[in-house]
Amino acid sequence: MTTSTLNTYYCAFCAAVAKFANKTFTNILNVTEAIGTARAAAALSQMGYHDLAKDLMLQGTESVAARKALKNV
Repeated sequence: MTTSTLNTYYCAFCAAVAKFANKTFTNILNVTEAIGTARAAAALSQMGYHDLAKDLMLQGTESVAARKALKNV
């Protein structure tokens, strides 16, 4: 193996690892955001603010859909 071939192989490997790490971090961020939104909506609902809780949960689904639409552009 030449140095050039070795360099190309490791650069491709690093790019694949970076892509995987970025995707994993993004998924973790989305899940924790959804959990936080659900907990906030549950607390609002327990306090009797059912309309605000509903709006909060619907706003969360719209923002996720908007992010997915931006990814596809």
